[in-house]
Amino acid sequence: MDTALSVRKQALVSLSSLVTDLPHCAMLHELWLDGVLPMVMDKEASAQEKVISTLESIILDNIAPFNSQQAPRQRFVWELLSLVAEEDRMDLRRYVRRATELWAKQGKLGGALVRAVCSHTAHLPHQKAAWTLLAEMSQYVASYLDTNFVYDNWKQHSSVVSMETMAPLVQILTVIGNAAKNLAKVAREDMRDEIVSMLETFKVPPVVIQAAITTLSQICESLTRSREGYQAAVDNWCVPLLKKCELYLTSLIEDNSQSSLSEGGREIDEKEATCYLFAVGELCRLSPAHTSSHLTLVVHSLLLATREGDGEKPSFRSLSSQSSQLSGLTNLSFSPSLRALSYLTLGLFPLVIHNTILP
Repeated sequence: MDTALSVRKQALVSLSSLVTDLPHCAMLHELWLDGVLPMVMDKEASAQEKVISTLESIILDNIAPFNSQQAPRQRFVWELLSLVAEEDRMDLRRYVRRATELWAKQGKLGGALVRAVCSHTAHLPHQKAAWTLLAEMSQYVASYLDTNFVYDNWKQHSSVVSMETMAPLVQILTVIGNAAKNLAKVAREDMRDEIVSMLETFKVPPVVIQAAITTLSQICESLTRSREGYQAAVDNWCVPLLKKCELYLTSLIEDNSQSSLSEGGREIDEKEATCYLFAVGELCRLSPAHTSSHLTLVVHSLLLATREGDGEKPSFRSLSSQSSQLSGLTNLSFSPSLRALSYLTLGLFPLVIHNTILP
C-alpha cells in the first residue's frame, strides 16, 4: 500500500465502501480484512482514528443478540469474524486485539456488547468467532462477564476435547485467565483444579496445554496477594506435573536401553511425547527452582536419539557421567520434529547445568 497518508485513507474508504455494498462477496471479505485491519497499527494517529471509526461502524454497530432472522449486515459481520477466527490468521487476531484496546480506551466496550457476543457462543456457526472476539476483549470487559456463563461453557467444552471443541476451549481458557479476578472465588478454585486434572492426562494438544498453563498462572495470581504466595500456589500443581514429565521422558530412555538390538527398541507415541516435551518447556519457566538437573539431562539425552533411517548421532564435547548413563538411544525412533522440540525445550530451561555443550 502507498505510504502516503491520503492514499492509505482513500484505500480504507474505497475498500470499506465496496465491502458494505457487496456484503455477499467472499473475496472482498478477505481483501477488506487484509487491507483495512493492519491500519490499526498505522504510525499516523489520524489514520488509526479513521480505521477505528470504520471498524466500529462495520463491526461493533452490527453486533446484536443472536436471532435466527438476522439482517444481512449482521450476518456479514459474523462472516468477517469467522475469517479472523481461522487457525492460520493470527495476524488478523493481533489487529483485532489492538482494535479492542483502542475501543476500550474510548469506552466502546460495554455490557450490552458483551451480552450480545455471548449469545452467539451457543450458535454453532458463530461459536468459534464469538469466543475469539470474547477472548480478545476479555481483559477489558472482565467486569461484564457472568461467572456462571464462563464456568458452564468451561465444563461443556472441557468434558470432551475434539477438533471441533479445541479452538473454543483455547479461547475459553483465555477468557478465564483474563477475567479471573472478576470471577467468583469458588468458581476459580474449581476451574483451577479441573484444569490441572485435564493437564495431568497429557491427552490435550500443545495449543491447549499452553493456554491451560497460562490460565492457571493467572488464576493463582488472582487468588494470592504476594509474590511468595503466588509462587507457592503455582508450585502446588507445577511441581507434580514436572515430575510426571520427568518420569515419562526417563522411561523412554530406560525402556529403550533394556530392549535388545533385535527388538529394535521402543516405538514412540509421537503425539504423546510431544505433549510431555511441550509441557516441560512451559512448566519450567513458572517453577525454575523445581526444574531438576536430571530433567535437563533427560531432555538433553533425547537429542542423542538416532533419527529413523539415518544412523546419525550428534556429538557432544562434554557430557557428565549422569548424561552418558541416559544415552542408550541407538534404537530409539525419534523424528526430526521431536528432536527440534527437544532443542526448543532446552532453550527454555533455567541454567541448571553448565558443563554440557550442545552440538
